[in-house]
This record gives sequence, C-alpha cells and structure tokens, in this order.
Amino acid sequence: MRNMYDHPAYVPHGIMNVIPFWEYRYPRTFIGVCLVGSSLAAILGVVLVAYGHQLGTACYVCGAALFAVAALRLYIAYQLTQFVRS
Repeated sequence: MRNMYDHPAYVPHGIMNVIPFWEYRYPRTFIGVCLVGSSLAAILGVVLVAYGHQLGTACYVCGAALFAVAALRLYIAYQLTQFVRS
C-alpha cells in the first residue's frame, strides 16, 4: 500500500480538503465505513422525505441534505478505492 506522503501524485488535488488523513491511513476500513454511512444516510433521508409532512417542513430540507451527505460519502469511498488500486 502506498503512503500518500510518499506518492503525492496519486492523491487527487482537491480531495485532500475533503478526506481526513486517517482515512488514507486505513483506506480499506474506511471504504466500508463510507459505504455503510452513506447507505444509512440515504435510508434516513428517504424516511424524512416520505414522512416529513407529519413531522414538519424542515424534515424535507433535512432529508435532501442527507442525500447530499450520502453522495459525498460515496464519492469519498470511490476516491479511496482509486487510492488503494494505484
């Protein structure tokens, strides 16, 4: 496995601001964490959007925000898989 400090060419330029350094230290573990976290965020977002009319209008916004969080975590998992492959 490559170290991000030894091989900075393999780390995408803007991704260092999004992914903390400890996720690069154990990438295979955090790929699973990202996948589980994004699926839980997506499920919670679906529940909030589906039953938001009973809880209030702010739940629609929170549900949509959780979809954005799930997409970000999936992007991070993709970037980590590219880092592990390289």
